[in-house]
Amino acid sequence: MTFGPNVGNVGMYVAREMLAAVPEDQRDAYLRMVEGISDLKYQLGVEVARQLPRLLAQSDPELVARYLSQVTAVAKLGWKSGVEVAKQLPDLYEAPDGELADNYVDIIEHATTGIAEDAETTQLSAELAQLEREIQEMEKRNAGLAQQVGRKKDYIDRLKSNPAAQELEIRKRLKLLHPEEKVYITGDSERPAQPPAGKNP
Repeated sequence: MTFGPNVGNVGMYVAREMLAAVPEDQRDAYLRMVEGISDLKYQLGVEVARQLPRLLAQSDPELVARYLSQVTAVAKLGWKSGVEVAKQLPDLYEAPDGELADNYVDIIEHATTGIAEDAETTQLSAELAQLEREIQEMEKRNAGLAQQVGRKKDYIDRLKSNPAAQELEIRKRLKLLHPEEKVYITGDSERPAQPPAGKNP
């Protein structure tokens, strides 16, 4: 599912079939857009990754910019609302009423903002936001660990199918040599023993 070292964690959100649906000359931009929106929330990146190929296929940069701007604006108020908007907007853009999408976003923004918060609610919101950031960091770390595990599994699979590689790995770990081989050990020479404290050498 991943696409190389330059993609970062985007491979966690973008399936191969999604990338294949994007015109080849727009794929780098697509991956950057997904990565940028994913900084707000992992789940948001997943949904935007699903919807963007459909918009990019229309070759309308202004529409794509409008989509990302509206999704980002709502997501900053509440990521769950942002995910829902990301899912619905592409259909609303195709509605006969050209203002339907904008009206929908306005309604969601007002509903997400809600009434003015008191001091306690504001504090709880701040704590929740902090928890969200910590979860996001954990998700990024987990993504990195998943990539490491994937690389190790690939290496194990290669060892299973390559006897020569197996032998090399075993010899390296057990420091084994063939009869005709020599090994050279280099390192710092041993330091002279230090005299006991309080005594001159």
